[in-house]
Amino acid sequence: MSGYNVLWVPGMDHAGIATQVAVEKKLMRENKVTRHDIGRQRFISQLWDWKNEHGGTILNQERRSKAVTEAFVRLYKEGLIYRDQRIVNWDCTLQTAISDAEILAERHIERSLIMTMKFNLIFLSLSPIRLREIWITPAHDPNEFLVGKHHHLEFINIFTDDGKINSNGGAEFEGMPQFTARMAVTEALRAKGLYRGAQKNEMKLGICSRSNDVVEQMLKSQWFVDCENIAKLALGAVVSDNNKKIEIIQHQYEQELIRWLENICDWCISRQLWWGHRVPAWYVTLENDQFKDLGSYNDHWVVGRSEQEVVLEAKQMFAGKKFEIAQDPDVLDTWFSAGLLPLSVLGWPEVTPDFKAFYPTSLLQTGHDVLYLWVARMIMLGMKLGGDVPFRKVYLHPMIYDSHGQKMSKSKGNVIDPLDLINGISLEGLHKKLDTSNLDQSDLEKAKMDQNQLNKITLDVTRIVNYRQWCNELWYIVNFAMKSLGDDYSPHKFRSVESMPLICQWLLSILNKAVRENAIKPYFENLSELEYVREASRDTIWIYLDIGLRLLHPLMPFITEELWQNLPRAKGIKKSIMISEYPSVVEAWTNERIEEDL
Repeated sequence: MSGYNVLWVPGMDHAGIATQVAVEKKLMRENKVTRHDIGRQRFISQLWDWKNEHGGTILNQERRSKAVTEAFVRLYKEGLIYRDQRIVNWDCTLQTAISDAEILAERHIERSLIMTMKFNLIFLSLSPIRLREIWITPAHDPNEFLVGKHHHLEFINIFTDDGKINSNGGAEFEGMPQFTARMAVTEALRAKGLYRGAQKNEMKLGICSRSNDVVEQMLKSQWFVDCENIAKLALGAVVSDNNKKIEIIQHQYEQELIRWLENICDWCISRQLWWGHRVPAWYVTLENDQFKDLGSYNDHWVVGRSEQEVVLEAKQMFAGKKFEIAQDPDVLDTWFSAGLLPLSVLGWPEVTPDFKAFYPTSLLQTGHDVLYLWVARMIMLGMKLGGDVPFRKVYLHPMIYDSHGQKMSKSKGNVIDPLDLINGISLEGLHKKLDTSNLDQSDLEKAKMDQNQLNKITLDVTRIVNYRQWCNELWYIVNFAMKSLGDDYSPHKFRSVESMPLICQWLLSILNKAVRENAIKPYFENLSELEYVREASRDTIWIYLDIGLRLLHPLMPFITEELWQNLPRAKGIKKSIMISEYPSVVEAWTNERIEEDL
């Protein structure tokens, strides 16, 4: 409307872990099978069926997938993506690494601190000043992992992928779930006379938001992004005094982003899921390798854009040797592909006309909860791969939470369907929707309890109803004003403002002020005072309707388009309000003296 060539880019990612969990729950509820029972291909087919049913039809996104593969390959070739054994957040129920985003606000619990050690073989950290010591578990704590790396300690993992004790935990406890084993260890210490008592110790416990299982710190071989240097690129764009490239709104989040970038850790981007972008890496197993398991040798990985490309590179790396290749079964973190959105949506890695015209974009609008997960990573990847920041401004809007202080989420059942507000729905209907969902029993009961106590939900539904009523008032006001125009009215070239009645001059001056201050407020109520219908008065009414609707259109596109289409048509007017010119100040209409007099 203002004459700019505008591109609006809405986005929806594949919601890797959330989608897979939903489908796994559905399979278990309806067929009593797991994804492993039906195999990868059938499970992915089930995923597509579910996604198309609940998320609308998704077209083949080969271009987006190509961008993800290209980004991985380029970053790997530059040494910015690597594979290593490091401590990750591990969900024993889902059996995958998860990001910090999937961990709920950690719950405070009271646990006993056992004073006597569990194993014969332990590492101790000694303080030469206070003559105290603490045991170290380098394979189960990120800070102690760094100590272990520095001192070349042995890394002893005591858990299987599903959270049971392995052979390193002792034959007596092998196969026990982790919490059962804790009690068994305590009893074993008592039986041997090694138990020296316990004391209460309040601590935080990470809970996975998808499975409600306790998150364990586990040593795993995963793919990581080395974030140190690309974070410096992003920092320069945010904090530079002379060449600041990105403005963060609200400004308090700018300091949060800066602190996160300054203290950034390497980013684990691999997930042990089946739904998502497959890691474009193949493992080479040589005929004479002593160990044949995938990943046994870290230098046997080859990264490429296709299997054919990988075979050619493997022949060069292992010249004259017989080998087989197998693609890594893992997929990439959803936020890796989401972080490429400003690039991939414009056709990158090709330099398309869209990329030339619209990169970098002007404004990103999103919730403040994804500042680190998405915004920061878009900035880092955009600057590294696109050569510039992906956007000039970031507007972070507030979030809507439920009565328990939790973000509204379909997977928790605490959302409000806009269509239910528009069409209305009974409490029984709300309960029925929950009964057909994939919610766990505890989440289902909590959601139903909230539906019975809607007055406790932070979102005030009556406010939304008031907005709808305001739209009704706008409809009635415009139709009332149009009756004043009469059936014979046709807009024509505007007369000199000085020749108009004072009331018309006053109205135009007030309207000018609304345009200048961008105050989208209906002044139509004043029109009811115009008891006489002369040409000047009818022109003023038409101008009010036309400009008022155009002012409101960006915020209320549908109702303003409908009302505007019913206005008497002026010569040369556009076919749609959407492509009409956005109102600007007409200096000749401004008359402060008349405003004061009237």
